[in-house]
This record gives sequence, C-alpha cells and structure tokens, in this order.
Amino acid sequence: AAHAQHAGGSSGLVEAGREPMVAAIQGAFRDVDVEVKVRPDSFYRATHCQLRFSSEDALGLPPELLGLSCEVQVCSLLAQVWNDVEHGLVYVGAGEASPEEQAALHAIGRLTEAGDALVKVLLTLEGRAEQ
Repeated sequence: AAHAQHAGGSSGLVEAGREPMVAAIQGAFRDVDVEVKVRPDSFYRATHCQLRFSSEDALGLPPELLGLSCEVQVCSLLAQVWNDVEHGLVYVGAGEASPEEQAALHAIGRLTEAGDALVKVLLTLEGRAEQ
C-alpha cells in the first residue's frame, strides 16, 4: 500500500488527522465521494475517498484517464498496520481468521489504538498535533 503524508507534516500520523487530510483531497478534486468506514466488529477504521478525474482535474494527465476513478483510503499510520495485517489474513488468505489469528488481530488492534493515543500526546507536547 502506498502511504502519503499531508503537506502539514504530522496529519497522517494520528486519527485526528483523517478529517484535514480528507478536506485536502476534497479541495484538490472536484468530484469526491467520501465514506467513513469503521467496522464495530473489528479495529478497521479509514475514510474512503472515491475520486473521479474530470477535465478540470486533468493536471497534465493522459486523456485516457479522464472519466476514470480511483479510491484513496485515509487512515492513521498505525491503523494502516492493523488494516494491512487483517487484509493479508482475511482477504488474501483463507477468507476467515482462525481463533488464534483473531486473538492476535485483537491484540494488534488494541496496540494500534494505544499507539495512536501516544503519538498524539507526543505531537501535542511538540505543539504539532491537530487541534
């Protein structure tokens, strides 16, 4: 998965950075559908932005890309860790995680939540956290 960092610096590191990142995407493209996805049965959390490239957004794109769409998924850096592990086990793997894998995913999910909170504290101490 590709990772991008907002021009503001630390926006992509913490959950609070999702909204400003989505706002930046909406400011850069004219046609964006936004869906916040949080699965209550898991630790999955991301905002999906479906972009459609119009002639106004062309920015030197090859003509064959006009009218096409792509999806940008915005999440914190640590949420991406959980999302990647879960995707590898469930979607790419056997389709269903074993009880042991589910327990490990749950533990990783708790660690990513705690990590998000700690990163936010550190950024706040440095005066760089999203308000």
